[in-house]
Amino acid sequence: MLFAAGIYFPISAAALGLAVIIGRFIYSYGYASGGPQGRLIGAIIGDLVLAGLLGLSLASGIGL
Repeated sequence: MLFAAGIYFPISAAALGLAVIIGRFIYSYGYASGGPQGRLIGAIIGDLVLAGLLGLSLASGIGL
């Protein structure tokens, strides 16, 4: 999705890619320190960012 979104929206896709990385770090840190309940914030961040990437990649696909 990151590649497809980057065709027409390179800056937005790069920002969302960075947000995916940050969300995964938060997810893994929360899981390591708090168990399964500690990963909730990272999972929410990751899911919201992936939804944004999905929208941008769909817009790029329509633009093609």
